[in-house]
Amino acid sequence: MSTPLKQATDGTLSRLDHAILDPAEEFFDAIGMMQGETAPLKRAAVGAALGYAIAYTMKPGFAFDPVTGKPLPWKVTAKGDEAATWFPAWAFSVLPAFVFGAMI
Repeated sequence: MSTPLKQATDGTLSRLDHAILDPAEEFFDAIGMMQGETAPLKRAAVGAALGYAIAYTMKPGFAFDPVTGKPLPWKVTAKGDEAATWFPAWAFSVLPAFVFGAMI
């Protein structure tokens, strides 16, 4: 018998895996980043570099000051700063580094 949660997510994660994670695994395998003890660290470094390049090329307004182009401070650490954001510029490096290093 299937539960409501199983019915709601049936196939969704599988489609996500086939659409995103499988091509990424094949890419990293093709360039030799799926073998060895340091493979997760190498993939995390590639993810961080890719995220950094995307963030500092696009400079989205919710993470960067539109006038100066500098990264906005994080709301958690910026006491009373009105321009602070919940999604800082460094998160663009951390998220792909985690996904590439730990999830693939």
